Amino acid sequence: MAEEIPKQTTPEQETTAPTGKKKKEKGKSFLETMREIDAKEQQQEEAREAAMQAQLAEMGAANQQLQNALVAAQNQPVAEVTETEVIVPDPDIAPRTVFFNIGSAEVSPREAMNLSYLADQMKQFPNATYTVNGYADSATGTPAFNKELSLKRAQAVVDVLVKQYGIPADRLKVDAGGGVDKFGQPILNRVVLVKSAN
Repeated sequence: MAEEIPKQTTPEQETTAPTGKKKKEKGKSFLETMREIDAKEQQQEEAREAAMQAQLAEMGAANQQLQNALVAAQNQPVAEVTETEVIVPDPDIAPRTVFFNIGSAEVSPREAMNLSYLADQMKQFPNATYTVNGYADSATGTPAFNKELSLKRAQAVVDVLVKQYGIPADRLKVDAGGGVDKFGQPILNRVVLVKSAN
């Protein structure tokens, strides 16, 4: 019997050999798998890039809307805000005081200026009348002297209101309280009080 010599195969024949076919298919399968993975990764990257582009486009559109709104707001005319003070008219005034130096019936420039504010209020209510009460401090002078001094002080205030500020004299009633000690310190008793007569 003749000995059988193993057959040698050529590379071309390996493709047809069952073992060679498996090796080749395994190699091809790995490359294809790598290509598929690369393709999937590329698709995912493209999808992420597309999503980012879409997001950038949305942000750009929102930014443009804000810029348009800003331009529109800047082109709007500015509404002027005015404040209105509401004053409830009341002819009744709180008693106003005019102070005098000891033994004097002369209205000082400071007190005359304060009377200007009173005169302005009096002019707002032309039908209102007022009582002008003069006083002197009882710690100095005789009762007769203080009565006369308090009357002169009241008349001095009326003269300022009439002559300097144009208040009609018939709206002002003069009264003399004489020497008193009802306002505390003597300096506070040398006073004229102007208050509403209504």
